[in-house]
Amino acid sequence: MRWTRSSWIDRVMYVLLALFVVATIGQALVGGTTLLDVNALTHFQPFQALYGQNTAPSNLCRGDTIDSVMPGLKEIRSRLLLGDFPGWSSSEAGGSPLAGIPNLGQFGPLALPYYLLPLWLTPAFVKLGEFVVAIGGMVLYLRRLRLSTASGVLAGIVFASSGFMLAWTNWPQTRVAAFIPLLFWAVERLIQRRRVVDALPLAAVTASMLLGGFPAVTGMTLYCAGLYFIFRMVFLYRTRWRTLLAATVIAVLGLVLGAALSAFQLLPFARRLSTMDLDYRDSYSAGHSAMSSLLTTMVPDAEGVCANGGSFGSSNPIENLAFIGVAAVLLALVAVMLRARRPDPTARGIVGFLAVVTAFVIVAGWYGGEVLSLLAHLPVFSQNPIPRIRSVLGFLLAALAGFGFDRLLGFTRDEDDGPGHDRGRGVGDGPGEGAGTGSTAVNTGSKDAPTAAARRSLFSAHLIWTLALSLAAVVFAVYIVKVARDEARVSLVTTHLRSTLIVPAILLAVCLLAIVAVRFAARWVRYLAVVLIATITVGQSASAFRQWVPGSDPADFYPVTSTHRFLQQSLGFDRFAGSGLIMYPATSEYYGLLTPTGHAFTTNAWKALLQAVDPTAQITATFSDFSTKAVNASNVGHTPLLDQLAVRYFVAADFDIAGKQAPAPPTGGKVTLATDQVARCPLPAGPLRAVTVNFAGALAGSTGVGATVHVRVHTASGDITGARSLGAGLTAPAPISVAVPGEDVSAAAATSAEVWVSGARAPFALAGDGGVPACGTVTPSADGLKLVASDAGAIVYQRLTSLPRIRWASTSQVQTDATTRVAELKSGIGPTSVLLDTSAPAAEDKPATVKVTAGVGDRLAATVDATGAGYLVVADSMQQAGWAATVDGRPTELVPANNAMVAVRVPAGVHQVEMTYTVPGQRSGLLISGASLLAFAGVLLWWRRARRAQPR
Repeated sequence: MRWTRSSWIDRVMYVLLALFVVATIGQALVGGTTLLDVNALTHFQPFQALYGQNTAPSNLCRGDTIDSVMPGLKEIRSRLLLGDFPGWSSSEAGGSPLAGIPNLGQFGPLALPYYLLPLWLTPAFVKLGEFVVAIGGMVLYLRRLRLSTASGVLAGIVFASSGFMLAWTNWPQTRVAAFIPLLFWAVERLIQRRRVVDALPLAAVTASMLLGGFPAVTGMTLYCAGLYFIFRMVFLYRTRWRTLLAATVIAVLGLVLGAALSAFQLLPFARRLSTMDLDYRDSYSAGHSAMSSLLTTMVPDAEGVCANGGSFGSSNPIENLAFIGVAAVLLALVAVMLRARRPDPTARGIVGFLAVVTAFVIVAGWYGGEVLSLLAHLPVFSQNPIPRIRSVLGFLLAALAGFGFDRLLGFTRDEDDGPGHDRGRGVGDGPGEGAGTGSTAVNTGSKDAPTAAARRSLFSAHLIWTLALSLAAVVFAVYIVKVARDEARVSLVTTHLRSTLIVPAILLAVCLLAIVAVRFAARWVRYLAVVLIATITVGQSASAFRQWVPGSDPADFYPVTSTHRFLQQSLGFDRFAGSGLIMYPATSEYYGLLTPTGHAFTTNAWKALLQAVDPTAQITATFSDFSTKAVNASNVGHTPLLDQLAVRYFVAADFDIAGKQAPAPPTGGKVTLATDQVARCPLPAGPLRAVTVNFAGALAGSTGVGATVHVRVHTASGDITGARSLGAGLTAPAPISVAVPGEDVSAAAATSAEVWVSGARAPFALAGDGGVPACGTVTPSADGLKLVASDAGAIVYQRLTSLPRIRWASTSQVQTDATTRVAELKSGIGPTSVLLDTSAPAAEDKPATVKVTAGVGDRLAATVDATGAGYLVVADSMQQAGWAATVDGRPTELVPANNAMVAVRVPAGVHQVEMTYTVPGQRSGLLISGASLLAFAGVLLWWRRARRAQPR
C-alpha cells in the first residue's frame, strides 16, 4: 500500500501531537516539575522563611487545588490503603463528608494515578489521561462523521488545551470535561447504529462523568448532547417513527444505566444536597462573563494568567478564560463559511447545529439577557455560574475547527486520493457496522446532479453568505477588542493589552494567508499551508498551556517545616489554629492535622461558632481563616469559645510575641559581625519567651530565604533555640525579639544566649560593648499561653485553658435558642459543662476519666469511667446525617450540643462509647451500582456471543 497525502497529513498530526505532549507535560512526566501549583505555598509563612519564596510563575488563582483537592485525595488514598473507607474527614471546619460523595472525583476513571504514583507526580499523569480521553474521544467522534484522523487529532488538541481545560487544571472539573467528546461519540454511535448494545458506551461515559465529581459540567454537557440527539434523529429519521422511538428508548436506557452505575456516589450526594444550605448559590446563575473576556479565545493572556497573582479582568480569571486559539477560531469560521469539497451525507447538518449552539452559548455566557434568565430556571443552570459553560463551548469550537481543517484538507486531495485513503468508514467499525451500510444507512436520499445554472446560483448564494459572515466576524472582533481596550484603560493595563495582542495578530495574518493559499495556490503550496495552520494551532495551544500551567518545583510539594513536625508529634486528637493564613491552615488535611477553620463545606452552626470568635472568619462560603486583628498572641489565650473548639495550640507569626518586655541595657558601642558569626550575651535568670537584640544599622538579606536571626539559650537542663526571619533585612536600626520556648527555665541561675544571623549579604552591627551584644528579654505574663516552639516564620503557643476535643461534661444546661446559645459559649460556660441544644436529662455533676481509643475519621471511641451520669462531648460538627452512637454496643441518642457539636449521655460506671459515621444512601447506592454492573456485563456478553454467531 502506498501512502496517500491524507495519511501523510495524519502522520504529521501524530508528530505534532507528540510535540504537544512533550512541550506541555513532558518535563512533569519525568519528574522535572510538578503540575500542581505548590510554588504558591512559599508565599506563606513559615514555608517562605525556611525555604525562600519561589518567584517562578505559579498560578495563585488555583488555591483550591492545593488546599482542598490534593489534601482530600491524599487522605482518601492513605486511608483506603489502610483498609479504612474514608467516609468522613475530621481535619477541617469541624469535620465533613469525604469519600462517600463525589466532590473530589476520587472514583472517576481519570483519578487512578492518585492511587498508584507518588502524589507530586500524579498531576502530570492525570493530565496525560485527560489528553488521551479528550483527544482520543474527539478522533472517535469526528471519524464516526467520516472526517479524517488528522482533523480529529487537531480538534482534540484544541479541546484539550481550551480555556476551561487549562484554567481548571488539577480540579475534578477537567477530569469530567475530558469525557465530553466521548459522550458525543457515544451519542452519534447510537444514532447511527441504534442497537441495544450501543447503550453501553453511553452508560460508561455518563457514569465516568458523574463519578468525576463536578455535576455542573456533566449537566450542561447532557443538555447539549440531548439537543444534538434530538436534532440528529429528526434530521435523519424524521419520517421513521419506530426508529425515532427505538433510538430514544436506547438513549434513555444508556443514561439511566450510567446513573445507576454511579449510584453508590450519586445517592449519597443527593442525600447530602438535601441537607445543605445552598442559598449562597442562588445568585450564581445571574452573573455572566464580561464581553471583553471573549478576547481570550485568541489571546490567552489578554487579562493576565494569574501567575503569581497577576490578572486584570473584572472577575476571577479561572472563570473567564475562553481560549481556543487564533488558528482554531479561523478554522471554526472556515467550517461555517466554506462548503466541503466532497460532502459526506453522514455529517449533513452537523456544522450548522454546532454553529447555532455555539452562538447560543456565547449569548448565554457573555451577554446574558433573556437567554440566561431562561436557563436560570433549569436544573444545573439554576445554581451554577454560567461561565462554566465554557467547557461545552470548548468542545463545540474544537469540533468546528476539526470540520474546518477537514474542509481545507479537501483542497489538497482533489483527484489524487488513492489506496490507503480511509474516509469511508468510522474508526472501529467492523463488518456490517458502517455508518451508512445495511440497516444503519442514514436517510439521505438521492438527487440528480445540479444544472450549471443551479450551480452558479448556489455559488452566488454561498459567496454572499461567506462575505456576510466574514464581515460579521470582523465587526464582532473589532467590538470585542474595543471593549477590552476600554476596560484596560480603567484598570491601567493598556500597555499589557497592547503587548499581548502583537503575537496573536501576527498569527492571525499568517493563518489568513495560509487559508487563502489552501484555496487558491498551487498544490504543493496547499500542502505547506495546511501543515503551517496545524503547526500554529498546536504551537499556540502548547504556549497557552505553559502560561496557565507553568509547573512548580517538586521541592515545594507540601514541605514539612519544624512547626508541622511539632504539631504532628504534640497535637493528638485536638486542634491548632492560626491567623492571617500562617501555616496556610486549609492544607492541614494533607499533614494530618486538625484545625477549626479550613476549606470545606461548612454547616451554618459551625460557621456561627467561628464568627463568634472572629466576625470575618468566613472569608467565602467554603473557606475560613481567622484574621490577625481578631486572633493574635495578645488575646488568643483568653477566648473561651476556642477552648470549646479544642484549639490546643495557636501558631503565630515569629514576631507576634506576647509578654513583658525587659529592654536590653543601654550601651554606646557596637559589635560588628559577619553572617553566621556567633556572639554571646548574658541573660537574667528566670523564665523567658524571647531574647531581644538591637541592630545598630541596616541589614541586607541574601536572595532566597534571606536573613534569619538565630538564638540559642544555654540552660542547666539543656539548650533551647529560636529563630526569626527578617527576609530582605532591615533598613534602619531596630530592636528584634527572637522567640525561644524558655518558660520552664529555672530562676535559680543566670543564663546566656548565643546570637547569630544567617543569610546576611554583608557584615552588620549590634548594639553592645567589648564584643558582647546587649540582650534584653521578653518574659511570660498571665495570658493563658505557654510558648512551646519557635522557628523562622512561625512560633507555637500552647493554650493552657483548652479543652480536649473528646471530653467529659459533669454538668449540663439547656439552651434552645441558637443566638443565645452562641453568646453564652462566647462568654464561657465552664470547663466541665456542656450546653445542650434540646431538652435532655441533666448531668449529675460527678467526675469521670475518659480514655480516647479512636479519635478521627468515621469512628470515634472512648472508654468512660464515671462516678455519676454525665455527657461525653465531641467538639466536632457532627449534627449531620450519618452519625450514630452506642454505649456498650446498645444504640443511644446523639444529643445536639454546643450549637454544632454532639454529646452522648453516659451512666455511672465503666462504659464503652462509640460513634460511627455511615454514608447516608451508600448501601442502597452500592446495591443499585452492583446490579447495574451485572446488567452491563450481561448485555455485553450477550452482544459478544451474538456477534460471534454471525457469519463473517
